[in-house]
Amino acid sequence: MPGFTSKSRPLIACGWALPTVKQAIKAKIAIKAWCTVSTLRQKVLESITRAGWEMTAPPVLWSPRMTRCAGLFVLEKDNRGYWHPEIRLSIPLIRRLDRPWPLEVCGCFCRDPDAVLSRILEHELVHYKLWKDGDSDWGHTQRFRQIAWEVFGHQGIHHGIGTEDSGNSM
Repeated sequence: MPGFTSKSRPLIACGWALPTVKQAIKAKIAIKAWCTVSTLRQKVLESITRAGWEMTAPPVLWSPRMTRCAGLFVLEKDNRGYWHPEIRLSIPLIRRLDRPWPLEVCGCFCRDPDAVLSRILEHELVHYKLWKDGDSDWGHTQRFRQIAWEVFGHQGIHHGIGTEDSGNSM
């Protein structure tokens, strides 16, 4: 049934998952602070275009349970053997508003939640780019660091936000 949502399952629209109201309340984010489907997709497409990459945008999903890192590039294989890439973003970490600003994300100082979201998306898009290019290792390799620096100006590689860092620096 289109537009159906339950307490446990998020609404899926155009391949993008939106948090349910219960998840949003639990994650302490305001409804007006949510990124809409088109805005999030637009951010991904803008980042790809700005980078000069000719590739399709991967699906981006909000995760209410991710608390260790702000974003993940995930690659899953279906039962037919096809690979499906996606980027997952943490609702609790990205939409938390009670932080001291500016925040350091990927070695760049961000002054608002929108900038934090952009830096995290750019970081995950570099992983996606390496996978699309057929690299055998699309982790934090020297090529990853070079692309992150040259294309987006990232000076560090982190999987946390601000003081919640769990990654390493370049």
